[in-house]
Amino acid sequence: MSTEYIQAAYDKVNQANLIMMQALDFSYTEAWHENLQNIANGVLQVIDGQPNPEIAQKIQALYDQVDWDKFSERERLQVLQLIFLEAERQDQLQANHQMTPAGIAMLLTYFASRLLQTRGQSKETPLKVFDPTVGTGNLLLMVQRGLEEGGYQVASVGYDNDDLLLAIADQSFKFLDRQAKFYYGDVLENLLLEPVDLVVADLPVGYYPLDEQAKTFKANTMDQGTPHAYAHYLMIEQSLKYMQEGAWGIFLVPTQILQEDYSAQLVQAIAQTGYFQAFLNLPEGLFRQAKARKSVLMVQKQGGGAKQAENVLIGDIPDLKDQENMEKFIDSFSKWSQDVL
Repeated sequence: MSTEYIQAAYDKVNQANLIMMQALDFSYTEAWHENLQNIANGVLQVIDGQPNPEIAQKIQALYDQVDWDKFSERERLQVLQLIFLEAERQDQLQANHQMTPAGIAMLLTYFASRLLQTRGQSKETPLKVFDPTVGTGNLLLMVQRGLEEGGYQVASVGYDNDDLLLAIADQSFKFLDRQAKFYYGDVLENLLLEPVDLVVADLPVGYYPLDEQAKTFKANTMDQGTPHAYAHYLMIEQSLKYMQEGAWGIFLVPTQILQEDYSAQLVQAIAQTGYFQAFLNLPEGLFRQAKARKSVLMVQKQGGGAKQAENVLIGDIPDLKDQENMEKFIDSFSKWSQDVL
């Protein structure tokens, strides 16, 4: 399908969002959830007479102009991602609520696939994948799609403490006919979660306000002078608790995380049950500001034949559009993964 059809579908959904937004005094993100739920379920929901019949008719007319049956899953996903970007613009969403960009999600999918392959992960049994901060679900969705296309049977679980973003993730998976379980709550509490084979996360950066709970973690930095513990530190440690022996965790973190005054606390917390295996800086061109740049941290749970890499992989990922250097990087990563595993 041409990009014109994808753009046309986006335009219709965007119009429906703007109408819903004004009619119900919603944010754009709230309006998008309402419309996405309607589209995914095939029914325009009216509660307590809202939206009123006139507005409902206008929105239904927009729905009827898009034949989603003619869209492939990839094309549906492209429309979703365009709408996510518009929601970020309309609502000026804070960085922790923004969608993980598709290019970065694809790169993390490659890393996950390669590490699972060299580890000898079975394709006969469900692969348990966990995102402790799933948000709108774009990262988990793309990783699941990539792994399933590679022949894995994926059982995904996502946690978040934002019920609206979590609901969007749930409806996005339904819209794409993908399966996953989503849980609303504090991921740093005790979880009813079986050990997982892979963790992927675009970690939120900031303080965790529940000090008593933070004190149960090795990565708690309050005794080093911070007002509260760093939430992203705790989430890495928490993820390790719920990983199978030898499982991998792949995290998007601030590039400056290892230069922070308290980074030793994080490294020590990882070393309690895991191995710090790789730290790769994403290309600067992907970020508007240098301080917003992110890196990929890879950790592995101890046991199951896992070992500390003799050479921790540290470096820069080339521009994703630089085919020659990307091929060299992929070859280098492939050789490294063979050595560490």
